[in-house]
Amino acid sequence: MPKKKTVWTLMIYLAGDNNLTSECFFALTEMKKALPGEHINVIAQFDPQDERVPTQRYEINRNGPDSSLFEDIIDEAHFDPSIREVTFKNESDRARTFAQSRIAHRKTIQTLLAETNDLTLLAFEEENVTDDTDTGSPITLYNFLSFCLQEYPAEHYLVVLSGHSGGTDSDFLLTDESPRGSLTFNELKRLLQTTDGNLSVHARKLEEAGYVACDKTFAGRVPRTVYHLTPAGRRALDKYLVHMEAIIHAMK
Repeated sequence: MPKKKTVWTLMIYLAGDNNLTSECFFALTEMKKALPGEHINVIAQFDPQDERVPTQRYEINRNGPDSSLFEDIIDEAHFDPSIREVTFKNESDRARTFAQSRIAHRKTIQTLLAETNDLTLLAFEEENVTDDTDTGSPITLYNFLSFCLQEYPAEHYLVVLSGHSGGTDSDFLLTDESPRGSLTFNELKRLLQTTDGNLSVHARKLEEAGYVACDKTFAGRVPRTVYHLTPAGRRALDKYLVHMEAIIHAMK
């Protein structure tokens, strides 16, 4: 049952199935120390680099600030044979609908294959059945975000993606080593329903305020635009973080 609407819901996505496992775990312990209070939901999903530990979802300090991190766990990922995917026990309505559409798509492919007489030209790989989630998959990220939006309604939302990234040099982020994969920036853009026009408008506003500087170059024949913080932008960001901390403390 969804919680009562609050002021903020923070959605922290920790892609730690690599050499960032210890850093992600440390981040979870630091979240508990922040004591977000009743007006701020802090929901995290953490995929560790340990085959024996499944991906877990946390509601930080749901049993109070003196509770353990273990008590903050609200769900764990597992392989669901009915949909042939790794999922959580409590998924959002949208995630379940999305899963059903993928099942229908797979059934269509199976029907087409059954009608094919010669399969020798088709290559098949044995399906790897584990409880391991792929944090680099847009489906995994979509399921987490839609779960938070449904179960933890708020006036404002903040998404934090924590993991490896190729920055401006390579098109990958949220690298997962088991199963091996990553998310592309275009996949993230589609997932958040953000267009190039939206991004350019936001970037231009920041540039006009003097917070970012823009460098336009070419990689071969492909145009490349890189934004970086200016000293004024760094000061504004630091001021914003201090302001957010003050809001958190005022809401306790």
